[in-house]
Amino acid sequence: MFSVFPGLNPESVTRLFFSPTVYHDINSKFKRTTLCMTKQNEGYGLRCHRAVITLCKLIGMKDLYCKVEGSVNLLNITRAFFTGLANQQIHQSLADKKQLHVVEYQAQRGPLPVVVASPKEGARPDPEPVDEIPNTRLNWVDVQAAQGIKHSKWAGVKRTIW
Repeated sequence: MFSVFPGLNPESVTRLFFSPTVYHDINSKFKRTTLCMTKQNEGYGLRCHRAVITLCKLIGMKDLYCKVEGSVNLLNITRAFFTGLANQQIHQSLADKKQLHVVEYQAQRGPLPVVVASPKEGARPDPEPVDEIPNTRLNWVDVQAAQGIKHSKWAGVKRTIW
């Protein structure tokens, strides 16, 4: 079995790429192309760019939302997609690295979290320090869409042409 990138062994390719969806939300960038991949529940389907849909079908992924920003060059999209998949972390390795429980919130369970992975040596008693918490930038268009104010109030106004 050949590797997509030099330095990736076949076991990691099998572990990472043969999953119905990604392990967590991923933002990956290659040149001027940015991919925002979001983990989705089972049965959601593939709502992505046509190149990403083809790659997901070849890999075996079934549920993914992926937004392409910037250049839509197919080679850049492909490279950003595989770079993002190669850089994602498995839940267990993330729990061992942070020494915290990894939980997941699901819509059907309400506010109750599901423990996905626990650290092998036990969780640390103190919370995560402030300097380790990532500063996540929000996409303003997605925030507007979530709040229901995506369209302008002036969009339906008839304009006169002089």
